[in-house]
Amino acid sequence: MAEKDHASIAVILGAGASRGVSYRHQNFASPLDTDFFDLLQRLPGARHDDIQYILRQASNHSEYVWESLEKCFYTLENRAHTRTRFFNSTEDSRERIHSSFVNSIHSLLGAAHAGKHCDHHQHLFDIMGSEDIIINFNYDLVIEHALDRSTKRRGHLIGPWLYGFPDPHDPKLDIPAMYKLHGSLNWRTSENHFEAAMGPTSYQGKGGALLLPFWDKKIEEPPWSNIWEQAAAQLKNIDVAVVWGYSLPVTDLKSRELFRAALEHRNVCLCVIDPSRDTRQRWRALLPDARFWIYSSMEDFRLSPPMWWKEADTRRIHYAWRHLIYY
Repeated sequence: MAEKDHASIAVILGAGASRGVSYRHQNFASPLDTDFFDLLQRLPGARHDDIQYILRQASNHSEYVWESLEKCFYTLENRAHTRTRFFNSTEDSRERIHSSFVNSIHSLLGAAHAGKHCDHHQHLFDIMGSEDIIINFNYDLVIEHALDRSTKRRGHLIGPWLYGFPDPHDPKLDIPAMYKLHGSLNWRTSENHFEAAMGPTSYQGKGGALLLPFWDKKIEEPPWSNIWEQAAAQLKNIDVAVVWGYSLPVTDLKSRELFRAALEHRNVCLCVIDPSRDTRQRWRALLPDARFWIYSSMEDFRLSPPMWWKEADTRRIHYAWRHLIYY
């Protein structure tokens, strides 16, 4: 890393990053895996048809509900598929399960994040530039809100170019590209490609192009394959990885192989911000050649970051000054 003018940074974000936002004590909590249904039950306006439908279905499999969202979703989907396939049932279908889950997720994340701005995410992105990348496993728009403030200071609005989508209005700003590997609330699919609806209204309404918690996510098929291929190509060039709140679950095999193939046998700086000892051990085992730092929270990281992060911050300030960009 010392031989380069500046290190390339990858920030990898999971549900723990959205739970750990700076405004978390002021608002409805962002869901983690095991409390999805708890939060859904106490959501303001939980009388919505899709939410009530999902809660009724989940109550029939309560042994899975508080163990794993992925296991519960997989059970409900297979139950619907079996009833439709062998018993010609029209009451429940995989399509109804999927659409109800998507709309329930949309309601939860809107309650947790709409109209809010996270200082912790802003801190990360103020240090990052166009040579850096964000790998995001969250559906919400927390990152977009943080980046929107930076781009507006330069007289621009964020657009589909942020996600690597074709966009003739790409202003070529010095901000990182973002790859949302599980989709986003503000995405839609059209003829095997994604379109993004930008702006403050993206939490309103329903829907989103989301990879729901399947065990076998079809990332090799378009339009998902393009995002994953771009992320893989960029990850191979990074020097520093800051992982915040992504637990690297053992069932998410394709994500694990993405990081293993891109970063194994490399002496990258790997910083894992997560209160879970199991999460930190999974990352340590996946990338044993990395130089390893651990933090329990983003507050701890910001209070006493590694020296290479302080150096990145200093370089970024000097860069901003040279280009008359003020933060």
